Amino acid sequence: MPQEIFHGPYIINDSNELNFVSSDYKIYIMGKFEQAPCAETLANLQSMIDSVPVHPIYKPNSFKMKTPYELPKSNPMAFDVYIQSYGGNFEVLCQFSSLFGLAKSRGIIIRTFIPSFACSCASMLAIQGTPGYRIMGENARHKVHFGRTVNDVELAPEIDKAYEDMKNHAEATAKIYLSNTHIPKTKFDQLRSDNYGYLNSKDCLKFGFCDWILTNNGEFISKQK
Repeated sequence: MPQEIFHGPYIINDSNELNFVSSDYKIYIMGKFEQAPCAETLANLQSMIDSVPVHPIYKPNSFKMKTPYELPKSNPMAFDVYIQSYGGNFEVLCQFSSLFGLAKSRGIIIRTFIPSFACSCASMLAIQGTPGYRIMGENARHKVHFGRTVNDVELAPEIDKAYEDMKNHAEATAKIYLSNTHIPKTKFDQLRSDNYGYLNSKDCLKFGFCDWILTNNGEFISKQK
């Protein structure tokens, strides 16, 4: 008898936001990282994760592939995450990051794809895809962004607390980049001190922001090619 195919839930987004989840395990993040535009997407992503059978945690570099659309037998499930966003709220990024971690703990491969641009929080989310499954379009770009914190200080003792909060934010964003890529810290610091801290797809491949470049001719290029 043929093996039954697991199709999962049919998810419909009721809102008209640019961030949404489709029924075929695809997540589209094409708008702002803000709570209201992302609330439904986050909830549907959680439901999608819960609906998938648990598999062993995928171990990067344990499976050799010719394209990022090949999956190992031990990890037959992948979520495709299409990212094209200028970024937004860091707390919303943290929610997506946590759900990515939950999906990975269940053996789900997170395949990220940037067709054009991913800035700030969007850039940080894209690099948290499963190593070996992070794709960029040939003309796509990452923007490494320092980010912005807002603190309303009314009393003198709060100045030090506001500074500490800003410092913690800077360290948290730096950790995401430096632990998910192999960009030298000097280059990283240079990029995020510039409002035009863009990296093209070739540099992203070089520094480990992506694993594959999809050319306009349909060819997948990796560092090994």
